[in-house]
Amino acid sequence: MLLVYIASRIYQVNPPGEAEDLTEVYARGGHEEFRLEEEKLKTEPPKVSSWYCAALLVVLVAIIAVTAEWLVDSIEHVRDGSIIQEE
Repeated sequence: MLLVYIASRIYQVNPPGEAEDLTEVYARGGHEEFRLEEEKLKTEPPKVSSWYCAALLVVLVAIIAVTAEWLVDSIEHVRDGSIIQEE
């Protein structure tokens, strides 16, 4: 997992093929369109409230915790019925 993380960091800093694609993006005006869309998003009010997002985050973390507990409990039953050791 550490190697995948390091590789993703390297990829984000220096993505392959970026130099060839820049001339095509400039020809279509892509950067200008992106900048205009970004400015529009900065001025618009958010469509979802902060309280709703915080509550949704708490609910999702609780669901993940319960699911993790169920997974650990089910692994113990599989381990007891086979020759797999706890380690």
